[in-house]
Amino acid sequence: MFDAEKYIAEYQELEHGAPRLRAIRKAIQAADEAHNDEWSFRFRERCLNESTFESDDVDALIIFPEMVAIYDRNEELQADDEYFYSLMWSYKLVIENAQNFYHVPLNQIEAFLEDFRRRLEQAGRSLRTYYYMRENISEQTGNLLPAEEYGKYRDYPTDDLKDCTACETSHDVRMALLLDQPERAREIGKPIFSGEQHCGEVPETTYAAWIEYDRHKGDFGDARKLAKRLYPMVRHRMDMLREVGTLLHLYSLIDFQTGTTVFRHELRNFLNCRNHWMRFHFAAGAHRLFAHMSALKTDTVGLVLPQEFSLWNETHRYETKQLSKYFYEEAKTLAEKLDARNGNTVLMDYLDGADLAYEKGEVDYIHGDTEPVPSVIGAVCTVLPDELTVESVTRTLENDGRFAVVLAKTEPEQGLLAFQIAEGGTEEIYQLMLVCQPVPPVQDFRPASPVSDDLAETVTNAEGVVLCIMPFEEKQPDLALHFQLKLLNLLFPGAVAFLDFSRRKLLPAGWVAMAAHSDVPPLVDYLYNLQLHGGPDSDALWIRTEGLRCCGIREIEILDATKQNFPRYCDMLCFAAERILLRGELSDAKEPFEVVRKNDGSSLICTWVPASEAKADYPADNAGGMAVRMQLLGDEADDLDDDAVLYLHDGEAQDGTQRRKRLDAITEDEFNTFCYGSYIATSRKIAALAKERYGILAALLDKAPENAYVCVIAEVGDDSDEIWVKVVKAEEHRITGTLAEDCIAGKAGDIYETAPELLTDFSVRLDENLVIHPNTAYIALEIE
Repeated sequence: MFDAEKYIAEYQELEHGAPRLRAIRKAIQAADEAHNDEWSFRFRERCLNESTFESDDVDALIIFPEMVAIYDRNEELQADDEYFYSLMWSYKLVIENAQNFYHVPLNQIEAFLEDFRRRLEQAGRSLRTYYYMRENISEQTGNLLPAEEYGKYRDYPTDDLKDCTACETSHDVRMALLLDQPERAREIGKPIFSGEQHCGEVPETTYAAWIEYDRHKGDFGDARKLAKRLYPMVRHRMDMLREVGTLLHLYSLIDFQTGTTVFRHELRNFLNCRNHWMRFHFAAGAHRLFAHMSALKTDTVGLVLPQEFSLWNETHRYETKQLSKYFYEEAKTLAEKLDARNGNTVLMDYLDGADLAYEKGEVDYIHGDTEPVPSVIGAVCTVLPDELTVESVTRTLENDGRFAVVLAKTEPEQGLLAFQIAEGGTEEIYQLMLVCQPVPPVQDFRPASPVSDDLAETVTNAEGVVLCIMPFEEKQPDLALHFQLKLLNLLFPGAVAFLDFSRRKLLPAGWVAMAAHSDVPPLVDYLYNLQLHGGPDSDALWIRTEGLRCCGIREIEILDATKQNFPRYCDMLCFAAERILLRGELSDAKEPFEVVRKNDGSSLICTWVPASEAKADYPADNAGGMAVRMQLLGDEADDLDDDAVLYLHDGEAQDGTQRRKRLDAITEDEFNTFCYGSYIATSRKIAALAKERYGILAALLDKAPENAYVCVIAEVGDDSDEIWVKVVKAEEHRITGTLAEDCIAGKAGDIYETAPELLTDFSVRLDENLVIHPNTAYIALEIE
């Protein structure tokens, strides 16, 4: 008897893509040799799906005719609706895939489509999917249908062969954009942009279509915003190489640095991809990127590329003109063959078409994202290193074993060292610069924890500070900051403190060391800081974030706080900033977004406008924090005009515009209703830190035996909850204490035992003003 489960278990243990395809082909061979039509068919279906959704479609085209032959010769399979469904779903995928290969003639694709229709009609099925695919073929081949033909598929009933709702909506958006109907596309796409509809390919395909449309129309602001969302979704996905090409084309116009980063990350997939359509779009985007760089006198670029790339060299320096030519020739060859198959010149026109100019100096006041700035953190050295050269830094990094220096050079005119550094075990490469500077006034930096007079004096009298200047690029900000801290701690182990210029923070050396050695990236709190500004003659305060721009998000301001209520506004702004950072974006200007839930279940809805526009809402007789802002900034006020000033959202006017009102409309009673919970991502980090730093908790127990508490997960039957336990004893594998309050585990005061691996938080009060938590455990190391 044929043992199909054996082969299923084998391929399910393997990575998607080539390894799993090889294992499935082995299963196909075994089923064929056993003359088992059922599993010969099923394994081919799985091979087709793997090829379509995890690879480049080639194996799907090869295997499908064999599926049809097995089905058509076996009456038992034909009698089972399950196999008809499997065959027709596979047929759908093959028809869509066939368009991607120039050696599949157009009449063959049309024959596939008509055979698909014939089988539907014979089975008494709806023709909805037939007309839907007809529109897809017209889009991809460039042979457009009459406008009235688009959407015809919706005249037919839905069935189990239709695409999912999200795919159909995305399809309709793309067709509307194809017909230059952006307002209709925007209306259709609302369920996708709200997150209501999504699937394995949506919103990716929707975003890419809008980026193409916006770039073509010159709306670079909207395109940039969508590109920032899109890349994390398509990164390292071979099946999304076409969408990567769209990103490369956009970044060739607006951001060379991000463009080359995307190119470097995705080149390997291009080299391994056999799909002509996907390869064309990647090559066309890469050509544009390097052609525009060359035109703007960026003659060479430093890139770490796969050795199998035909232009690879050991110096890792590449001429942009040569790269542009290479990818143009690749794209041209594919475009000519695909166009010849399609009977038009659509792809060559796309490849050779002119792009609308993007003004690098223009300031976009609409979108929440903004041009990112590098993260700058300096190591304060009482005595600067005797040797700080590319050689000494390279030696230190490579001796450590966690890092590899890809590129290193000295810039004598600027007096700095420039590096590209790869972190071991990942494909991430970070660009950074090191430069020595005098120590700035320590009072310009807000201490992350209380600073002794001795430390402040040591910092002030230090010989200098070595700045590490590092852009986060497209990387996850907390991971990038973690890398920067690891690097600083390794290179400058004797630093007495660290000055975070981007966030205006003074970081204790102990915190940096502990963060550098942790497996847990810093909480998002450390990605920004709050600056409060006021004056002796006014009760008003100006509150502003510092550091969000390192993450590509504009800084946020509150102009309605006073010296009495500022803690309320700070709490609100911190919660809003955390939410924005975890989402990775700030909503567009004037658009409503939720900041915090209230205890009645409703939400506080805010909005923002750029500071330049907010000035009109703060007249001289009621200027609030705007007066403080203007007085402090003086002639430099315009430099911060693109900051986001926070308002309450006040509904929609009759003409459809969004209304706003100042934050001073929030009453004290309303502040009391705000429920500041903890985001899941933050809670997980705190739980990981609690487990990692359990040893510090155990050591602190001797210093504060009456004030040590742990939060742990308790399970009682099918119920589980987080509970607080007052700790009596903290051993290596066991925590003993009493329940701090009534909970699912018992009554307050009951004896309770748990394990360190169930920790989610801890709290140790050492005195009236000092409480140690997992994230501030470094303070305990400084206590004798």
